[in-house]
Amino acid sequence: MNRQRINYLEQVVNFWRFTNTQNFKSNDIAIYFYLLEVNNSCGWKESFFHNNKKVQASVQVSFKTMKLSLRKLREAGLIEYFTQNGSPNIKYKIKTLSKFPKVLEEVSAEVRDKVKDEINKTKDKQNNNNNKAEIKSDINIVFKNILEELQSKNEKSWVDVIYKKFDFKQGCLSALINEFKLSVLAYGDKEYEDNLTLFKRHFTNWLNKIENNGKLNGYKKQKHKDWI
Repeated sequence: MNRQRINYLEQVVNFWRFTNTQNFKSNDIAIYFYLLEVNNSCGWKESFFHNNKKVQASVQVSFKTMKLSLRKLREAGLIEYFTQNGSPNIKYKIKTLSKFPKVLEEVSAEVRDKVKDEINKTKDKQNNNNNKAEIKSDINIVFKNILEELQSKNEKSWVDVIYKKFDFKQGCLSALINEFKLSVLAYGDKEYEDNLTLFKRHFTNWLNKIENNGKLNGYKKQKHKDWI
């Protein structure tokens, strides 16, 4: 049985008033509005089930960020949620903020648009932050670009340092880079950040690790015919 339908407009207005006393981040607000819209589409049921992945995909946040936001919303008394045996389908309940008995049967398009705009603004902001933090693409393309960059004169000094540091025979570096790529793929990564500086750090750390395990001896004793 459905409860008395929440007054959507009053719920939104009272939520914004409520945020004046809270330290909510954009993720928290976007997730709340998203759940509010889901509850509206369900006809304002007392409680409803929704999948974690749908929340993450719609608001474009990580599982960790979603979990922190949900906890903050629950602690603020805005929602309740329940999990069962680790299932991704979570049971939600939206707490009514309106103190007025009047119920609007139809939610205005203006309110719907405001909710969706808030979610879209958060998505755009997070996309911009993600693009600034890391630019990822297909791992094979990234490593192809990296190999091409390492052939340039600008990178000759770094290549020389690697050969000297690990006492490699000339011509083995490209084979090692390919082996490093395979190790990345082995961990299930299909994408890799297209950043040469970051690659150098990861690659050098990987070389140190496998050298300690005695796995570089072959590269120090034999000569390869690759171009690097």
